[in-house]
Amino acid sequence: MATRLDHEPPRPSLDDLLTDAIKSYLRDAAVSRSGVDLLAQPARPVVVDANRLRGEIRALARNGYDTALVTLARTGFLHLFAAQHVFDEAEEHLDRWARETGTPLPAYRAAWVSKLRPLINEVSFSRELLTRDELARIEMLDRPHPLGDPDDVPTAIAAMVLAAPLLSGDQKALAAVYGPTCDTAKHDAYRDALFGGGRVLVLSQMGLVSLMLLQLLGGLGAVGIRTVGARTGALPLALTAA
Repeated sequence: MATRLDHEPPRPSLDDLLTDAIKSYLRDAAVSRSGVDLLAQPARPVVVDANRLRGEIRALARNGYDTALVTLARTGFLHLFAAQHVFDEAEEHLDRWARETGTPLPAYRAAWVSKLRPLINEVSFSRELLTRDELARIEMLDRPHPLGDPDDVPTAIAAMVLAAPLLSGDQKALAAVYGPTCDTAKHDAYRDALFGGGRVLVLSQMGLVSLMLLQLLGGLGAVGIRTVGARTGALPLALTAA
């Protein structure tokens, strides 16, 4: 069986081939402008609560690749928001979360500081922006424990003002945002559906490049697809389309 000689250069990965092919084709100014327009679609806002961060950071620290949430945020499909108390809680409980999840603290902290934290935007909104019904639900959430949960008030307000899904495991916060009849099972099903695309992307190292190709295929046209295909072969384009 033939073996690669030590002096032979390593073969470029499929990820590198796809990236180089796209960059080469996009050197054309007109094509570049078209690609930028395609990739500049508005992101979908999502509000993240602190109780969803613990497992997210653990997965980032232990799996060695981006989670669905991080992948969808990095590709511009989602725009993540959180209230100040969420960042405060993460910093306060980071060491404990690492112990409880059995994750080495340096890796756990690095996953938060370097990967997840930079993707989340801090927001704060006034109650004056709420409707009368929304304000009534916020006032119920603002009651002392155990009737309410005042700490989650800024998060609930942010979800209401942004008209964004709230990723939270707190029933009281969900009831404030969606109403007292909020079905947590349906909320979890929606969350799973939302992350479905991200889970597909993180299954392979070429996920980000595949998404870029998928977004650009409509703008490349026949000539552009032939150009990329000539550089990488037809199989990557077929896989991406699938």
